[in-house]
Amino acid sequence: MNKTRFSFFYGTVWILVAFICPLLANAADEKSPVGIWQGTIETANLKVVFNITENTDHTLAATMDSLDQNVFGIPARQVTCVKGHFRLAVPIVQGSYEGQMNDDGSEIDGKWTQGKPLTLNLKKTSGIPAQATPNPKFQAAEDKMKASAEMEPKKPYPYLDEGISFINSQAGVTLSGILTLPKGRGPFPAAILISGSGPNDRDETVFGHHIFLVISDYLTRHGIATLRYDKRGVGASSGDYGKATTEDFAADSLAGVAYLKGRKEINPKNIGLIGHSEGGLIAPMAAVKSTDVSFIVLLAGPGIDGEKILNRQSGLAMKAKGMDEKLLVQNQMAQKDIFHVLRLDEDHATTLKKIREIGERTAHQMADGDKEKEEKILTGIRSQEEITLSPWLRFFIDYDPKIALEKVRCPVLVMNGEKDSQVDSKENLTPIEEALKKGGNPDYTVKEWEGVNHLFQDCKTGGLSEYSDAVPTPKSEVLEFLTEWVLKRVK
Repeated sequence: MNKTRFSFFYGTVWILVAFICPLLANAADEKSPVGIWQGTIETANLKVVFNITENTDHTLAATMDSLDQNVFGIPARQVTCVKGHFRLAVPIVQGSYEGQMNDDGSEIDGKWTQGKPLTLNLKKTSGIPAQATPNPKFQAAEDKMKASAEMEPKKPYPYLDEGISFINSQAGVTLSGILTLPKGRGPFPAAILISGSGPNDRDETVFGHHIFLVISDYLTRHGIATLRYDKRGVGASSGDYGKATTEDFAADSLAGVAYLKGRKEINPKNIGLIGHSEGGLIAPMAAVKSTDVSFIVLLAGPGIDGEKILNRQSGLAMKAKGMDEKLLVQNQMAQKDIFHVLRLDEDHATTLKKIREIGERTAHQMADGDKEKEEKILTGIRSQEEITLSPWLRFFIDYDPKIALEKVRCPVLVMNGEKDSQVDSKENLTPIEEALKKGGNPDYTVKEWEGVNHLFQDCKTGGLSEYSDAVPTPKSEVLEFLTEWVLKRVK
């Protein structure tokens, strides 16, 4: 779904870093981070290198290389080293690194965080680091991100923007986020924003766009309160993201409904759910479990089971990389075999062994005798093992959204982009509409937006490469249609 969470074998795993940030000159006894640092990100098994240099004005400059992926010169921001405590942040991939340097300044023990913390211990190597000049391709992408950010809402907002937290007591997790309240006297109607697959923050930050910030701002300016929050185990929210399923995320959204019902500023009879991508799968699940949900909106939500969604995504990703039909078929066959193994529900060690055997066989077939190519494919396969074995994927591949959709009785708005390459509108809008009709839902609206992609941006092809473009995200017409539809149902 959004961010193409699951991409087999040839998909690039964006666990990359590099940074440029002002830093005051270190004290004389401060250990210097300047140099070449190398390490391997655990689980993903990706070898990375940080090239850190010092500019003439005593600021630090750094780039990062991903050796296994042949990616070099990734630009970065926010580098600090105070008393050996080393920190880095990576806007392009929404990642960060933090670690502690040892006494002699030769090693850093730390964690790379991109949704979930992974161990990344670095060792200083010999040699002089190359001048930290960002790769032009990635610098251009970062420039697009900055331009996109300039289009987005800026404080001070003409409404209340309150940091809050609420509890899913059954799961024992605390979700943290933002409640926005319009100007004037309440109680106000409210919408809870539910993000798509992946370890998303409260703004559903994707390729430099803060999608939920934009949606929230527009709704609030038009009289609708909003609640957006970090997923469990992400940002300021507690819990273990890696162990959660789509059903768990639905329970978290209903905990948000319960929280809003307790706020005097909110009309308890007008609380709805707006889900993007996998969030469009979650909203109907939650709505059939609670009569407190008064409306739902599905933005690029799926209408077919997860296996079909993932098959289409991986196929499109491989075609975009120029893979021929033979490789695509081999990949799809391997994916089918892996899903079969997951359905056996055997113990972890047995499942992992079988999946590795499938991966090794597939890498050998795809490489066609090229040992170097085979090793690169295997590296990509190994980097996917954690998500392959996750409870989320086991649930997702077999979940049929039509079952819940047939039971939804509250008003439903369904919108997909005609050029969506992740949740194809033609494949998904029809089964969603058929399920709502079959279930006898009295109030539903289905709309396909021409020339619009998965992020509801105007686009040319719908490919992921366009996501970082500096265009309104979502486009203003989508926001206007969404808001007017909600307002008509909360009067």
